[in-house]
Amino acid sequence: MKHRRRYNTQLTKKKNNRLQNNSPYETSSKNSTKFWRYFFLLIILAAGIYYIIEYMPADKYMVDENYTEEVTEEESPAQQEKSIAYPIEEKQPVTPPINRVLQLEVLNGCGTQGVAKIFSSKLKHYKYDVVSSGNYLKKGKTYWKVLKTKIIDNTGNYENAKKLAEIIGIKTAYIESKIMASPIADITIIIGKDYRDLAIIKKK
Repeated sequence: MKHRRRYNTQLTKKKNNRLQNNSPYETSSKNSTKFWRYFFLLIILAAGIYYIIEYMPADKYMVDENYTEEVTEEESPAQQEKSIAYPIEEKQPVTPPINRVLQLEVLNGCGTQGVAKIFSSKLKHYKYDVVSSGNYLKKGKTYWKVLKTKIIDNTGNYENAKKLAEIIGIKTAYIESKIMASPIADITIIIGKDYRDLAIIKKK
């Protein structure tokens, strides 16, 4: 019996302790602590919002609906070159090219004395420059057995040789081309035994 009473007494004390621990005063104090915590948090949050609205510049977080950004397209190199103002160059008067006088070499291949000088003087009337005249040499020796007068083009300009052939009075078949690196003259004339029948000799 004594043991049961002691056990009941202990249970009663534990219940009383629980009731004391869960007393309405203790619960209310806990609730008030939570309330003040939330209250201070709200105050801090409200202070932060007020600071942002009051002191932060408006242009950092406000968008102007009427603002339109001007977009500029990047110019290509060709457009940039067009936009550069270059000085206007004055047009220089165009001078016609100077026609160089053809240089001729006249060689006697027929053996008639003084025929090379006659040809040279007549060709000068046609504005040719006779830079050399003399006897025709073949293999280093004088050769006077040329039958037909012929022209040798030393520079590869067939039109000049053709024009000279018309003046002398020979056919184009008697025009030879022997291009030389540094010729004495542009064209060489070898006078043959037919010189008396040529137009340049007949013409006075």
